[in-house]
Amino acid sequence: MIVDFDIDKWIEQNIPWLMRKPKMLALVKVCAAPFLVIYQDFLDNRKFNLIKANYNSQVFSLEDFLNTKYDPEERRITIDDGFATQRIYFYLPEENKPVYFDPPVYFFLPGEYADSGIDFIVNTHNAIVLTDTIKNEIKVWINYFKLASKRYTIQ
Repeated sequence: MIVDFDIDKWIEQNIPWLMRKPKMLALVKVCAAPFLVIYQDFLDNRKFNLIKANYNSQVFSLEDFLNTKYDPEERRITIDDGFATQRIYFYLPEENKPVYFDPPVYFFLPGEYADSGIDFIVNTHNAIVLTDTIKNEIKVWINYFKLASKRYTIQ
């Protein structure tokens, strides 16, 4: 698809040669000015759509997009798998069994277990300032590229 289009050149080529006076060319160019704005919007939208078409829901692709957009110099945004810690179950009080672990067991917060509902984690470096606006933008882009069934959190 050819999208290179010079309106000024097109105007000069399509006005009959007897009418190609400076005032007439200026008048027609003024009338064509709104088309220049629409054409520039079209080019900007096309460029943005071509950029979006280069990325998908794969981890390396999503990381590259987020780093290109929000941390282009140092590229510190990473995507890791969700929490994979398995739960440890105790005896019920009615079982009258001692609560003793050998080796010692370390406990985690409820959101840090494998069944917490998080499929991947987007890690942003502390030096990246996450205002509410930027965080919402990142969420919008992740929601655009991620698969429908995947859940995530931003840290």
